[in-house]
Formats: sequence, C-alpha cells, structure tokens
Amino acid sequence: MFHAAHAILLLRGFRPPRTHKGLVHMFSLNIEKQGLVKKGLSKMLSEALNARQEGTYTVDAEFTKGEGEKLTGDAKEFLAEVKKSMEGKG
Repeated sequence: MFHAAHAILLLRGFRPPRTHKGLVHMFSLNIEKQGLVKKGLSKMLSEALNARQEGTYTVDAEFTKGEGEKLTGDAKEFLAEVKKSMEGKG
C-alpha cells in the first residue's frame, strides 16, 4: 500500500513525502479528495501503516485473525483501486 501510494503520487506529479503520516496526508488531499480514487482509501492506508508500526516497534503487539483478515482485505481493495486509477491516467 505504501509503495502504491507513492507511485500514484509520482504519476500525478507530486513528490511523495518522507514520513508515513505525510504520505497519508498527501494521498488524502491530492488523490482521494480529488476523486481519483474512492473515498475511504486514505483511512485504510493510515490503519495499515499504524498496524505496521505497532507490529514492528511494539514488543508485545498482537493481532487477531479478524484484524489480519480486515487489513488483508483492505490492502487488496486499496491496490485494486489505485491500479485502476493509474491505468486510467494514460
């Protein structure tokens, strides 16, 4: 999701930020709010990046099967929507 968000920002002429928080903000402002992808994707991106941070930097981080399934479903949907938008750019 992180790399897909970077890619669509680059394709649209934006220089992606260096932080995860900045990436979510730029994606929301310049891609989602402009109607280039459906609403809700920036929230999915934010939740996935937060889960990644927690899993990487929290010693006792645990995720339920349901949480994992939701994140996986969100990732698939996010990637499909971004790909569709990028292919329509041509």
